[in-house]
Amino acid sequence: MLEIAMKMLICLLLAALIGAIIGYIIGRMMKCDNNNNDVDLDFHKRAHDEGASPIMLTSQKEDVESNLVEDEALQSIVKEESGLNTTTDEDKPELLDAPRGGKADDLKEISGIGLKIEETLHKLGVYHFDQIASWTKDNIEWVNEHLLVFKGRIEREKWVEQAKKLSTGEQTEFSQRVKKGEIDRY
Repeated sequence: MLEIAMKMLICLLLAALIGAIIGYIIGRMMKCDNNNNDVDLDFHKRAHDEGASPIMLTSQKEDVESNLVEDEALQSIVKEESGLNTTTDEDKPELLDAPRGGKADDLKEISGIGLKIEETLHKLGVYHFDQIASWTKDNIEWVNEHLLVFKGRIEREKWVEQAKKLSTGEQTEFSQRVKKGEIDRY
């Protein structure tokens, strides 16, 4: 009887080990696919686990916190290793040392910018909608490199277009929902 129990235990441990290896391989493949296709699978998994509907997934985007690297030394290492250092200081957008008048715009009113990205933008020197509204393609590439978000996120989520409206005092549907408290931008 003890011999059968030991064999079963060994089989269970072997199955767990094989499952862990397969899970690791699939996880690495998904992460690779995630980076190549600009898809935040972790966000969708978390949202699904929390009971979010597909409509909520598209209307309430979260920051991809795992892709924000705030430590400057680590940022430079990541950029060098990944080949992201493609922009120069000439590509840098207008940056400020502090918000004008001591008060920054609520950049979280732009769909795709949450608390973490807003903090990083502030560290870079971006505080106002009009700064984002004036970004050129080269500026966007420079910011993408410094935010380390999925390539194309700024353009895909139309930050510049949203910022142009917000900088003139106009509201977007998303900014109105943020102001009404319908979207939690913690």
